[in-house]
Amino acid sequence: MAETRERLSPEERATRQRKLLTVGTYLYGPSWQQALSDRLAKVVEGGVPRVRINQWATGSKPLPAWMLPVLADVALSGAAELRRRAEVFNRIAAGEDVPPSLDEGTPPVQGEPDTSEEPTLESGPTATKVAPYDDGSDFDIDALVVKYADKRLPRPAPEPAPEPQELQWTSKFAEEARAGWRGRGL
Repeated sequence: MAETRERLSPEERATRQRKLLTVGTYLYGPSWQQALSDRLAKVVEGGVPRVRINQWATGSKPLPAWMLPVLADVALSGAAELRRRAEVFNRIAAGEDVPPSLDEGTPPVQGEPDTSEEPTLESGPTATKVAPYDDGSDFDIDALVVKYADKRLPRPAPEPAPEPQELQWTSKFAEEARAGWRGRGL
């Protein structure tokens, strides 16, 4: 892909940088650059090295125009993945069995498009209300996260260190070396 120099205003440059930072951080967390590079390797011919993403993120190089639609596609597919994960959390909270991995047996979330040409259904206040759970309350993922944010999972007790064992076998060289050291009074 031939890159041509663009003349960008400082505002446009900052807007593109902010879009990259937002998509990367919201999809992949604080250590997002390598994950985004791995994702772009599947989407962009030849991939995008992590170093280049770092340059875009720090502002030392501007995000090129050809990356804007690619970034939008990554954001849409990432949003769909986050919705699938939220559905798994909802199933866990409802007491259902969940698949061992997100890729196995997880049906697409209702309203999720089957192809990229299909529009996504909006979530949030305009979305259809989820049926209440058995206890009559609606599941609130934010409340669950807040409730357990300060809790640490119990860790198993560490295994005791193995006792040092006497060497059963030594080489002739090791025996000679040991005898030499003993002669020096050490």
